[in-house]
Amino acid sequence: MFWLFSLVSHALIVTQLPIIFSILLITLLTVSFFSLTTAHYLVTRQWLLWRLFKACILATILIFMMISLVTYGLQQAELQHIRLTYKPFLALTIFCLPLVIWLISLKYYLQHHWGKIVLILFISVIINLAMIILIGQASKWATDHGYYASQLLL
Repeated sequence: MFWLFSLVSHALIVTQLPIIFSILLITLLTVSFFSLTTAHYLVTRQWLLWRLFKACILATILIFMMISLVTYGLQQAELQHIRLTYKPFLALTIFCLPLVIWLISLKYYLQHHWGKIVLILFISVIINLAMIILIGQASKWATDHGYYASQLLL
């Protein structure tokens, strides 16, 4: 979901479509919150809505930080002199830093052992994949039946 979101969000930022970008942001927050909350409830049988909502907001901020660092940070003129073998390590560092921050903050918010957190994240990924398939099938059905986004905005 991250790569799809990053591709679409980067295209929307470049084309400056704030309404569609806002809808995409709300969709990301809603889907991530739903999947993380459902996964947490399946593992622990507890509802920690406020803590999980804070974790989802933090994840969204870190995703945007990661996207901007990877897309713009690696294209700086100062980095053109770096050998090509070092750039993948730099990109991996830029990718892993927000991920580590989010995992540590998730452990702080939920106050579980690492095993439970990994299980919650694994179930959350499965739910996210199911939501992507569901949204894709709903979009396909709407397109096949003549519902287009351009007609809805008129």
